[in-house]
Amino acid sequence: RRRFQQISLMHESLKRRLPCLPELPAKSVVRQFSPEYLESRKSALAAYLTALSQRRDVLNTAEAQEFFGMSERDPNLRMRSCHDVFHAAEVQECNFGINCFVYDAARGFLLLGASDCNWVSRIDTKITNIKLPWEPSAPNLPTSQMTLWKESTPGSFQLQFCCRFGPSISSVALTVDEDGLCLCGLSD
Repeated sequence: RRRFQQISLMHESLKRRLPCLPELPAKSVVRQFSPEYLESRKSALAAYLTALSQRRDVLNTAEAQEFFGMSERDPNLRMRSCHDVFHAAEVQECNFGINCFVYDAARGFLLLGASDCNWVSRIDTKITNIKLPWEPSAPNLPTSQMTLWKESTPGSFQLQFCCRFGPSISSVALTVDEDGLCLCGLSD
């Protein structure tokens, strides 16, 4: 069992290292003991901790490993590495989850293949894309996208190209030579 203060301290420590974290549920100013309030607070904290535990960058930090007791369960985690986790860059692809990426460090190109990871959104898109008899044509909402980014300064990328697709992207490929570049998005 952990106290809210321990969760708050871990959150503040992680926030200094990883700027894009889930919101920590706020602590109430007045102590409330109603069963409804306590249950909603318990659910909000459980959702917060679940969101943290699903992120590899969070779980690779010493703070999270200590908080979740990971080093007690796995002896290999007790040995500290000289390669500490730090936030080098962050990419967000709207409502899409990144499936695959290719990074050409020599030229600074980052190619991302991303697909809609939310099943409710995917079902909504499928239903919306159905052509009804009275419609002249069916809408074609994308379920995935491929984006090309160029590193302008270390950790900072500028969008060069974005293309959205109906089918889901499972893999991307990038080739760069003196004649130009070639991008490829593949679907299952």
